[in-house]
Amino acid sequence: MTISQQPVLIKSQSRMVDGINVHYLEAGEQSSELTLLIHGWPTSSYLWRNVMPDLASKHWVVALDLPGFGDSDKPLDKSYDLEFWNQFIQSFVTGLGAKKVNLVVHDLGGPIGLIWAVRHPESLNSLVLLNTLVYAELHWSAKLFILMLKMPIINRWMTKPKTVGRTLQLGMETKIKLADRLRYADTYKDENARKILILSVTRLKPEAAAEVGNKIRLIKAPIACIYGEKDRLLPDIANTMARVKMEHPNAKVVPLAGCGHFLQEDKPAKLSKLMLEFIPVHNK
Repeated sequence: MTISQQPVLIKSQSRMVDGINVHYLEAGEQSSELTLLIHGWPTSSYLWRNVMPDLASKHWVVALDLPGFGDSDKPLDKSYDLEFWNQFIQSFVTGLGAKKVNLVVHDLGGPIGLIWAVRHPESLNSLVLLNTLVYAELHWSAKLFILMLKMPIINRWMTKPKTVGRTLQLGMETKIKLADRLRYADTYKDENARKILILSVTRLKPEAAAEVGNKIRLIKAPIACIYGEKDRLLPDIANTMARVKMEHPNAKVVPLAGCGHFLQEDKPAKLSKLMLEFIPVHNK
């Protein structure tokens, strides 16, 4: 599969990472510096399709399908805790030959990417936080969401393709096209994918999440916080970003009006423009 949006070509790629066949989208000229886009729950690299072309005009950009998501393998014998994700991201980045990473995280991709960032600060060139989780202290709605995913029968309902589609629409201010909603939701016709959708949340240990929150204040790389103000899935997102700003006074914070949780779907052009303005451009 190749997605073409002139003049930038987005290529569908795959590689083995720690025994897992991983699918990812790639655009731009390869260099030692990688801009890595990490999706969350319940999306995939497809989330970034309208953001990548602009970014690739100046950067080497990769959006991966995390194991268990999108077109990547869905092994059930992995832990899917933050230790697993730290090792996976490190292996993926190393395998691509990247020396520095501009890390962009969204939703569940926050703790997944941030555990790697706080443990490999020497490889982090810049950090972009979108509507995501950063700290172990959670809003009651997030706690309820986790509790529901731990409950048999309810968690099966939550991971049905139709429910996934409704969740996506709830997280957007614009009306998602049926074809796009099906592109996300159809992944969860696969029984393994539905099981991993549950494990990806329920296996995140509080102590590992606390490590992210405790160490993010030590990050020296520049940080940008860009978030949709009308986030019904993470309703405390403004407080999260304000806390990041308090710990990093030089962080750039940009709320997007009229934009929900999935800002990549609501305002991809605005998002990519802001990211281009922030992410540093170095010589190849």
